[in-house]
Amino acid sequence: MFKKHPDGLPVLFFTEMWERFGFYILMAILVLYMEHEFGWDDSTKGNFYGWFLGAVYFIPLLGGWLGDRILGQINTAKLGSLFMAVGYIFLALSSKNNVPFFMIGLFLVAFGTGIFKVNMSVLVGNLYRVNPVLKDAGFNIYYMGVNVGAAIAPLAATLFSSYFGSYRLSFWAASVGMVISFATFTFGQKRLVVTDHNKKDDGTQLPADRLPDMDKKEFKQRIVTLVILFAIVIFFWIGFYQNGFALTLFAERSTTILSWLRPETYQFFNPFF
Repeated sequence: MFKKHPDGLPVLFFTEMWERFGFYILMAILVLYMEHEFGWDDSTKGNFYGWFLGAVYFIPLLGGWLGDRILGQINTAKLGSLFMAVGYIFLALSSKNNVPFFMIGLFLVAFGTGIFKVNMSVLVGNLYRVNPVLKDAGFNIYYMGVNVGAAIAPLAATLFSSYFGSYRLSFWAASVGMVISFATFTFGQKRLVVTDHNKKDDGTQLPADRLPDMDKKEFKQRIVTLVILFAIVIFFWIGFYQNGFALTLFAERSTTILSWLRPETYQFFNPFF
């Protein structure tokens, strides 16, 4: 699968796979945890869920700035990993009598995810500066890692909730996944290509002033295309993330097909297929 691709692709594949494992464990049980642990009504659960996802998609603006101008992409991604690992621990330690830990955990995971994801995508693209023909195939492989992590996460959450009767174990598993992700990334980072503006050229980075200039007309066309795509995908993701809220609650309250098929289990099918 990785044949003919840069050596850094397997590093990013498994780093992202384990990060998505942790994130989609959270997505599979977040609403269920709020319902069973805190007893909140649907409106309150929806507010927390919405604000969390909003932060996940807004914070990449900060993550891009940190990666490009301050810390570099590798250091920013590593920092995001640590934030997520600690955030899952806070969630695991939260309870009805310790709601602040829940809020802190959600914030740390949202912040870590935001600054991590945006820099990971850049690092994948950087691998193909020399051989851009393989870039699309490289991103397809990278996205396979996303789907693998997202597929096994709800199965793990189902195992912990069914056989151990605990959502907290799932949070601990998510934290372990992030530790594995961080270790994979750290030990393999020498295989990556960075474009950090504040570093001296060591032969592995590609400063912005070496990149080919883009025609103004082409630049405007790309911006217009991106704006159109953004306008469309907003509605897609609004619908997509109902799987962690409305559809999860529907599965819990209105489906009784098999006793072992729990509400969080249904989130396995989308990434699998």
